[in-house]
Amino acid sequence: MRKALYISFLLVLCLSSCKMPEGGRGNIYGYVRDSTSSLPVRYARVFYGDSCVLTDEEGRFGYSGVFEGIQSVRISKKGFLPSYVSTRVARNDSVRADAALIPITTAWAVGECDLGYCTILNTTDGGLMWVRQGSSINLAKAALRKVCPISEKVCWAVGDKDTIRNQFNIVKTEDGGKNWERIGGTINGTESVSLKSIASVDSKTAFAMASDTALVVSTTNGGAAWSVCHSNIAFERFTDILTLDGKKVFVAGISNDDGTFIQYSTDSGGDWTFAEIPVSTFSPINCLAVATDSLLYACGDAPIGILCSIDGGKNWKSVLSGSEDYKSIIMFDEESGWVSTGEKVYFTSDKFATVDEIAFVSDYPEYYIPSFAMTGIGAIGSYSAAIEGSSSGSILLTLDAGETWTESLLPYRIRINDLAFWGCR
Repeated sequence: MRKALYISFLLVLCLSSCKMPEGGRGNIYGYVRDSTSSLPVRYARVFYGDSCVLTDEEGRFGYSGVFEGIQSVRISKKGFLPSYVSTRVARNDSVRADAALIPITTAWAVGECDLGYCTILNTTDGGLMWVRQGSSINLAKAALRKVCPISEKVCWAVGDKDTIRNQFNIVKTEDGGKNWERIGGTINGTESVSLKSIASVDSKTAFAMASDTALVVSTTNGGAAWSVCHSNIAFERFTDILTLDGKKVFVAGISNDDGTFIQYSTDSGGDWTFAEIPVSTFSPINCLAVATDSLLYACGDAPIGILCSIDGGKNWKSVLSGSEDYKSIIMFDEESGWVSTGEKVYFTSDKFATVDEIAFVSDYPEYYIPSFAMTGIGAIGSYSAAIEGSSSGSILLTLDAGETWTESLLPYRIRINDLAFWGCR
């Protein structure tokens, strides 16, 4: 018995005095490319555990000191489907893990009424062909003004007041448009009004902004119930709304006394703080856009021009003087994006230090551009063409970043007020 205890004691002593060998480490590196063009995807986020690195100009990334064994990285980029790559890492070795991202080609467009109900169109091929969705049974006889795609299945849209039912005009699909549901209804103590914009990042939480008043309503249960999120009689109206994650929300607007402003909330609209902006004017900020979680852009009528924030929307600076009225802005990544005046569209690859005008179809000189959208790859895009004062219109498509444009195949000619590819706004 004593001998057995003695041997056990020596074994414990030996184990306690020896350092157990650690697992070996190696390296992961690779290239991220566009699956359709094989071009490198720059500034893609590559996640390993809690760490994140960005791909460089050539689409390269790397991680050192990765534990040996089967390891995975997750790759995400605005405008592309997320991708996962797994590989076996050997001790003191470097293993390559390339990824080919699939670009998003699903988009929705909304517009005026035809055959007694509002227009909703959908494309799954990048804008070559659009099909109508919904019916008079589930859609109101009132134009839709803004569309907010969340995924290939989920999309929100808002528009003019449903005067027949005296309700907010808010609709949503969760099955790719097979079924659209009216979810606006009424809100106790609030008159139903027309809505200009909606912001959301999932199927549950959304923020809808009124057209001509300073009112934002929100839902956290997919539209089953709505409540007033933001309202102020000292404001003339809000002009755009944006949310990053359903908690941080931004509104642009015009105050009756102090003019143009941007406000932000970090608690889903509970409290609001004024951001610092470099302009003092009563001209509207027409559009807010996100490049990254910390890099935001805004554009507006002269003299606002284009503004940029590098601290998540707290402080803004001017990056392009406001000689023109800019109506919408889309950012492809940290440096590249497009801005539209309604008559022209400009492209930048250097954060608007310089801009190049995109040439549009000469067959439509009398048309203007209510909406403009590009996919995340920066090559495929669409714009809606409409005649002022007319309900007629069309959608035009580019497959080469605006070098050439062709008319998309639509079920009928109708004025489109807004169109967007999901994951690209």
